[in-house]
Amino acid sequence: IYVTYLYVMVFLGTGYLSHYISRLLAQKNAELRQLQEQSSYVFHNINSGMFIADESGSVIFANPAAGRLLNTRSDDLLGIHWHCLLGVNDAESSGTRDALARGQEVEVKTCDRLGAVIHIAASVSAIAHPVAGRFSTVLFRDLSQQRAQERRERDANRLAGIVELAATIAHEIRNPLTSLSGSAELLRDRVIDGESLRLVSTIVREVERVDSIVEDFLTFTRLRSMTFQLTDLNELMTDLAVLLYHNRKFTPKTKIVYRELSEPLTAVVDPKQLKQAVLNLGLNALDAMPAGGDLSLSL
Repeated sequence: IYVTYLYVMVFLGTGYLSHYISRLLAQKNAELRQLQEQSSYVFHNINSGMFIADESGSVIFANPAAGRLLNTRSDDLLGIHWHCLLGVNDAESSGTRDALARGQEVEVKTCDRLGAVIHIAASVSAIAHPVAGRFSTVLFRDLSQQRAQERRERDANRLAGIVELAATIAHEIRNPLTSLSGSAELLRDRVIDGESLRLVSTIVREVERVDSIVEDFLTFTRLRSMTFQLTDLNELMTDLAVLLYHNRKFTPKTKIVYRELSEPLTAVVDPKQLKQAVLNLGLNALDAMPAGGDLSLSL
């Protein structure tokens, strides 16, 4: 009876232990399948290309993103050394390969299966597994859109610089045009000879046409960033009074009243745009006084 009891207890214990181990094994298998499914989902759905290469460098796995980036099927990439696929062998500097060996991300150029050149950033991680042995994981991403955006930004900045320079030149051209127009107007009032009067009138008319072209160009380039600097407002207002005095809208019946300050008055402003704004106000004031009057400027 004792031996039978002992056998029964050992049998029940073994059965319980087997049941517990089988449940634990089933749970671990389920967790392993879930982990495999998650890993497979990540590998197949990340936007970056991914290679798994054996110890010799031959690709043994390529995710769908790698095929899309290289414009081919993922299966067609298997068995090829990843250096050839990513253009590492064609890199001009040996430092590129050394940086990859150190695990750093580098930029290389390669060609897809249609021959189009693509810029990619690649990094590699060497892994030593006790069972699977030595292998490498290679991650790479397409930089073509980023490089295209950088080129567009450089072109935009270059164009903005050209427009800014042209606007500055246009401002400098407009100032002598104003003086030239005013001088031609005064000269026309003093000329008596018919032929000379016709020539002076032609000068005035053509100066007005050039000034109109410059005004249109300045309107086109007016939306630009502010450039603040310490400016003497007294000197700026004196220049404005001179510009208004020599403008063709200034008539003998008009008088500009401005008393210059005895000391400089400085402020941090954009002098070009401030001068243009106040000049426009002064020109509007002259337009509003066709019969003449006093134009007062004060600071």
